[in-house]
Amino acid sequence: GRTCELLDRLPQVLIGAVNGLAVGGGVVLLSCCDLRVAAESAWFSIPEVELEMPLSWQALPRLMRELGPARTKELAMACERFTAQQALDWGFLNHVVPDDQVMDEARRLADRLLSMDPLTLAMTKKACAALEELMVPKQVTWSDGELMLLAHRQRALRQRRG
Repeated sequence: GRTCELLDRLPQVLIGAVNGLAVGGGVVLLSCCDLRVAAESAWFSIPEVELEMPLSWQALPRLMRELGPARTKELAMACERFTAQQALDWGFLNHVVPDDQVMDEARRLADRLLSMDPLTLAMTKKACAALEELMVPKQVTWSDGELMLLAHRQRALRQRRG
């Protein structure tokens, strides 16, 4: 969670590029990026509930802001894979490109941003972050420490029964 928090605080615009798969924490780290590019063959999954692990790193508020309540609940609870095209359609990705063009597209976006005034970009990013926080505050969920204690307790109970 601290990594995500630190990424959120960076004034620079973060560009995430996925070529392959993003699972669990990979999806959460990608949600910390301001712009996201994925290969056509990329796929995503949030399997924590199926693995009987808590979804931590402030994942739920992040995903709720990016995907909305209904989609977040479905992805987090049903733990089904989703494609890059689905993620694009749902607004989680900015661009889906052929597999061999992921880094080229990320660099194109970076070059475009580098041509902009850095102070104006940083101010815009900060304003967007403040608006996101108003939409779904990160503090609305249990802390990561509490979630990890719960997961440990559940495993211990299963071991005693088994």
